[in-house]
Amino acid sequence: MARQYILEHIIRNALRSGDPLPPEGHIAQEVGVSRGSVREAVKALESLGIVEVRHGEGLYVRGISLDSLLEILTFGARFDPPLLADLLQVRTWLEVAAVEDAVKSIDEAHVQEMERCLREWEESVCKGTPVNEVDRQFHRALYGVLGNRVLLELFDIFWTVFLHIGIEDIKRDPTPQATLEEHRAIFEAVKKRNPTAAREAIIRSNAHIMERIRRVIEAASQRSTEGGTP
Repeated sequence: MARQYILEHIIRNALRSGDPLPPEGHIAQEVGVSRGSVREAVKALESLGIVEVRHGEGLYVRGISLDSLLEILTFGARFDPPLLADLLQVRTWLEVAAVEDAVKSIDEAHVQEMERCLREWEESVCKGTPVNEVDRQFHRALYGVLGNRVLLELFDIFWTVFLHIGIEDIKRDPTPQATLEEHRAIFEAVKKRNPTAAREAIIRSNAHIMERIRRVIEAASQRSTEGGTP
């Protein structure tokens, strides 16, 4: 009851991120439940990223986030690596579906940001340093022009799950220069405002990551089978 009251209060009053909510005591009195029940409701909503508890200040509406989904998928992928392949497939579908609108909408500022990312990427490849962050920035520059926060958060989830998978053979790129060139192909297609070429380049790039994931999963499955053979 308390949980539903809080949700309805947010909607009814058109509250936004950072707006205060009534104190727990007030909610308990309005709903006719104990403060303990209110605290349980608040904990549930906090875990979903809807409510924020500021100690000493009270309850506030939190900006909608996908943190709970990130936590579930990160944990799930660690003990069930095939889940990572499914996530990459979803990411590919999303990218392929969104890239045409991105190419049509992209402006010179975002094109320049993608180009800057590629220069930094090349420097990192030459030095042998990680490129995960610049990879993320490259794709955010491409899709950020769409102004869709949910899409960008989903892409961030894919990156975070990938980085925390805990399997080095999946995280390690054996051909960093080839990966860079695949992203150059995406950039050139975007720069020429060619969505068909951009889609094809994205599919090629993600296919190589998928191949690496499946190779590691198959090897692990084979070792498990051999280990169980009497």
